[in-house]
Amino acid sequence: MTNHNQVSNTDFFTGNDYPNITKIQSDSAYWENQGADQLVWGYFCLELIRQFEQKLLERDIERIVHGPIHSSVGQEAVAVGTAMALSSEDKITSTHRAHHHFLAKAVAHYGPPSKDILSLADSEILKECVRRTMAEIMGLNAGWVAGRGGSMHLFDDASGNIGTQAIVAGNVPYASGIAFAEKFRGTGNVALAFFGDGAVSIGPYHEGICISKVYQLPTIFFIENNLYGVSTNVREATSLGDLAIRAAGYNIPGLIVDGMNPLAVKRAVELAKAHAVAGNGPVMIEAKTYRYFHQSGGMPGSAFGYRTKKEEEAWAARDPLNTAPRALVRHGLLGQHDVDAIHKMASDLVADAVEFCTEMDENEKRQARPDLVPDPSIASTCLWSDGYEFEGISFRDHSHFTETRNVKVVTAKSKVIARWMETDPETFVAGEDVANLKGGPYGATRDAVKQFPDRVLNAPIAEGGFVGLGHGAAVSGMRPIIEIMFCDFALIAADELFNQVATCRYMYNGRVDVPLVVRSRCSAGRGYGAQHSGDTVGLFALFPGWRIVAPTTPFDYIGLFNSAMRSLDPVLVMEHHEVDLIEGPVPVDDLDYCIPLGSAAIPRSGTDLTIVAYLSMVPRVLRIAEELASEEGIDIEVIDLRSLDHDSLDFDTVLSSVKKTGQVLIVEQAMETQSLGPFIATQIHERAQDQLKQPVRRLHSLSVPIPVSLVQERTVLISDEKIREGILQTVKRTASIST
Repeated sequence: MTNHNQVSNTDFFTGNDYPNITKIQSDSAYWENQGADQLVWGYFCLELIRQFEQKLLERDIERIVHGPIHSSVGQEAVAVGTAMALSSEDKITSTHRAHHHFLAKAVAHYGPPSKDILSLADSEILKECVRRTMAEIMGLNAGWVAGRGGSMHLFDDASGNIGTQAIVAGNVPYASGIAFAEKFRGTGNVALAFFGDGAVSIGPYHEGICISKVYQLPTIFFIENNLYGVSTNVREATSLGDLAIRAAGYNIPGLIVDGMNPLAVKRAVELAKAHAVAGNGPVMIEAKTYRYFHQSGGMPGSAFGYRTKKEEEAWAARDPLNTAPRALVRHGLLGQHDVDAIHKMASDLVADAVEFCTEMDENEKRQARPDLVPDPSIASTCLWSDGYEFEGISFRDHSHFTETRNVKVVTAKSKVIARWMETDPETFVAGEDVANLKGGPYGATRDAVKQFPDRVLNAPIAEGGFVGLGHGAAVSGMRPIIEIMFCDFALIAADELFNQVATCRYMYNGRVDVPLVVRSRCSAGRGYGAQHSGDTVGLFALFPGWRIVAPTTPFDYIGLFNSAMRSLDPVLVMEHHEVDLIEGPVPVDDLDYCIPLGSAAIPRSGTDLTIVAYLSMVPRVLRIAEELASEEGIDIEVIDLRSLDHDSLDFDTVLSSVKKTGQVLIVEQAMETQSLGPFIATQIHERAQDQLKQPVRRLHSLSVPIPVSLVQERTVLISDEKIREGILQTVKRTASIST
């Protein structure tokens, strides 16, 4: 990138000359090259955002908004300058303080610059844009996502607003995934992630930038440095004056810009975009700006003692709402009467939005319009896809196929993953070592890496980064397969998995699909110890939004994986090292059949006892059941759950079995405190209490971290002997109750 006006030790460039760092200015020559229409539009947008935010902070309006109002008063120039530099097709993500970003990008789309700026006052589509933004922040059903997202979770894909997220830096890896899709499709568009100075020390920030650099993605990382993370000064939090120095560590360009100057911001974003879309990878921008109020609400920071009135006055003197119109008048683009008219137009648009969203009650107090208040009965809708993606799909079981061949589960994995990459050119695999070792750590990509090496991507050790990559790519319509090497490592990516992916569809009121498949593996019993031997099925099941499947045969792996890939919801495919070498029949010439999500299997029928199990416990229970049938005459029915998220558990199959046997034993390898058993047992008791001969019994591993010591590991993990003993005790207890 060309080095423009690199200087140091200015009023807002505080450090020494750094490698990769450039200061961006907007000099008079740059002013002269701007179109008058866009410059005037920029001022209008500044006014609209300022008046919108100030209206939200008025007491009667603030009272209506449920939750915090993180206003952007003072920071408008960052959003407006960025919107002036981007197209509608460029994508942005943002954080909890995002009204200005969202409005600027939306207004640029719905009310773009025109010869007669005042004509926008009559634009119904622009009025609708402002109304819907106000309604969303007020939590009303006329909002962009029907009030479900509110102030911190704004979304409108038509204008390139691909979601604001309240977790600090949670949007950074997500933006990398959006940029991945743009690069893959060759669109020439960028993804820009806004975040504050408080984000630059947290893991997802670093992982997201790392991912973008490794894959040379067209991502712009925009630090809105308003000097305070809530009340903590940026120097105290980072020991840095210029945060853009971090760019040097990633070997990407860093631009520092006056965030109170919309044209300087515009120039910086233009340079960054040109660099990124040319295939040169990501760029970091740091804008020095200032929020005039506290973290939320309408009080100044000085009222809380963490900054001085003198400091606030110094930044108020640089207010873009004062400097921008003066510059336009000075350059002869506007007269004072034009400035006043634009101010009034912005005021009228905001007033119109308030009148649309509110009314006066019988006590002459402003309230939300009752007809816009969301219906409480739909509070549980839009958590999942409605399933239309499976319309016309013929689900198959073994009986549909006459010609079969025996393969191992690991072979079935490799074949079906490669088949998806063959039939869907936007399917890709990412994870640690997936393109190495002749098929990844466990052989699952053996065929894919041979046939489609460009779409099997080794990722850095940054689970949050590549899960976020998958999330953003999935929301963009791709079908990522993300491999987490050990399921314990999901905890490293917990924010992306549970705060971001799991909530995405619901938070945006069903306006997005998330066709993301995450594969992971349980390795208990191999001597890997406490941090590589966990079973995180129960953890994923705690977070509504995730589908979970756990295949135990080659046939089931292909069918369930195909359904997971077709699903428009995120699906965890949980695997187990003991299952990988299981051999069984699969169709000779069909890798495309599906098994429905939410359907259990009954690999063994019986009349005396129902055993509910999943993953590695299924083959072990089946073996023991056959032994006990021969030795003791006990006829056991085994249910392989296959789908494990709470909403997909097949209780119809379980309860039908309970009706026949009258007793249930749940067998899991997970430790008790991390198991699904308590939920399953509770549901059986509530739904089939009259049919149970005794309370549901459970077997599981001990609730301690798994040790490396062989003898201790065997003691902690559930064993065949414990399963056998548990079955005999259950049956014996029933017999004693009967007598």
